[in-house]
Formats: sequence, C-alpha cells, structure tokens
Amino acid sequence: FSGIAGCTVVLAGYRDENLWTFELQTYSLEPGRYEVTISNRGMQPGSRDIVPATASVSQKFTLHGGPL
Repeated sequence: FSGIAGCTVVLAGYRDENLWTFELQTYSLEPGRYEVTISNRGMQPGSRDIVPATASVSQKFTLHGGPL
C-alpha cells in the first residue's frame, strides 16, 4: 500500500476553524504503522497544474491485527 488521494467538502466552522471529514476504510490494510497527510493542495483550473498547499498536517496511527 503506497497511497490514496481523495477530496472532501470543507465547511465553515466556528471562528477560524473549518470542519471536514474523510472516511478511510482500513479493513483491507495489513496491521502496521500508517501516516495520513492532509493538505489543501489543488489543481489550477484549465491547466491542471498542481497548486502548492498553503496548509497541511500529518498524523500517524497503528492498526493492530486479529479478530474482533
């Protein structure tokens, strides 16, 4: 597993905080350590050139194997 990309809607939150969600189904992933990076990188309309992100954050998590 090397990567996945997706888009989501960002809603105006309280004061300067915005709200978003993105569902990641982990049932097909092997147990191990993973890192999720979120950024607001996009594409320039018309040219499809990548626009650099102005904000990003990363978080690591561990999936443990075995039956529930």
